[in-house]
Amino acid sequence: MSATMTVRPPQEIQDRYAALARATGRPRSFYINRALEDSIDELEEIYGVLHDLEEYRAGRLKALSADEARSACGL
Repeated sequence: MSATMTVRPPQEIQDRYAALARATGRPRSFYINRALEDSIDELEEIYGVLHDLEEYRAGRLKALSADEARSACGL
């Protein structure tokens, strides 16, 4: 199931998606959805790490030693 979402990319990006769509005969939405799908994993990882760093700096997240990390991973 899909839902409508409004975004306002710079004109240059809009033009590039339009050109790609014309060149391939696919709709712009195909490529935009593809880009969103491809980038979400990386964004979640980056911002998850940044969140954990903030939690650590605030004293709400405990750091593990290398031995504790290995043990937690079953190594």
